Amino acid sequence: MSQRLQTITEQYKELYLTSDAPEATSLSLRTKPPRDTLKSSPSGLSVSIARKLSNALSAKPPQTPAAGARGATCDLLDAHFCALDVNVAYKAMEDMNVRVAEDIFKDYGGKTRFSGRAVTIDCLETNQILRNTLDEAGEGRVIVVDGHASKRCALLGDLLAAKLHKNNFAGIIINGCVRDTEDVSKVPVGVKALSVCPIKPGKAPTVQRGQPVTFAGVTFNEGDWVYADADGVVVSEQELII
Repeated sequence: MSQRLQTITEQYKELYLTSDAPEATSLSLRTKPPRDTLKSSPSGLSVSIARKLSNALSAKPPQTPAAGARGATCDLLDAHFCALDVNVAYKAMEDMNVRVAEDIFKDYGGKTRFSGRAVTIDCLETNQILRNTLDEAGEGRVIVVDGHASKRCALLGDLLAAKLHKNNFAGIIINGCVRDTEDVSKVPVGVKALSVCPIKPGKAPTVQRGQPVTFAGVTFNEGDWVYADADGVVVSEQELII
């Protein structure tokens, strides 16, 4: 079928290019060539249809941005490890201190792809330290919150998501829950979490910041590079450059 369509289209294209119709040399939206100047193929299809078919077949497919511009987790890992056997790749990742988190998160923010240096927080059912952190200049960093997988309350809602964006944080990854998800989804910032819960957290100050936190099968250290998108979360001691 595709072979036949190609052959027919080439006939139509040649017919169009050799036509003496006005539209062969210029295109006007207001004037139409007389019907008797439009040639047709043996099958009766007009030159205008031939042109459309020819354009459709010769059109270039959409081009995706360069790997470096996209900054996707797949591109980053491909650039460093794709030529290796899987076992060798994992050994190389271990040697370079590159970790891939388990697939336990859902995306709730207005952006799914984000990256930056990690700011680590360890808190259980309280978010006062997160509130304080969000008052700082984000400088493109990613906040990593270990909420100990509690689903009894949410650690982030629409107001904190808005502050996350306003103060220039790239995003947040929470081992816990979020709420106000309809509004959070409209904020152009990355938000990954386990689930949702409509209950507010407490304000108890018993938390830690800047210490390693471990969840989703990996350890996040303060200052690690975190890369997140719809395909997963990659953590690296060194910045990954394509």
